[in-house]
Amino acid sequence: MKLLKYKNLSGSYTFDSRDNVYIGKILGIEGFFSFFGDTEEEAIQDFREACKCYLEYSEPSVKD
Repeated sequence: MKLLKYKNLSGSYTFDSRDNVYIGKILGIEGFFSFFGDTEEEAIQDFREACKCYLEYSEPSVKD
């Protein structure tokens, strides 16, 4: 398992040899945001996009 950080969020990912894909999730948040990639670089980029989506998703609840 490898760890990532982006905009104060953390994630972990690993290689799934059965499906031949990198798969991970954002850690320490409510809900479940996952990310994937055929390569490690794609998984890291998808992690960043998942973080952006999570921050957009959670923003309205912060304002309420």
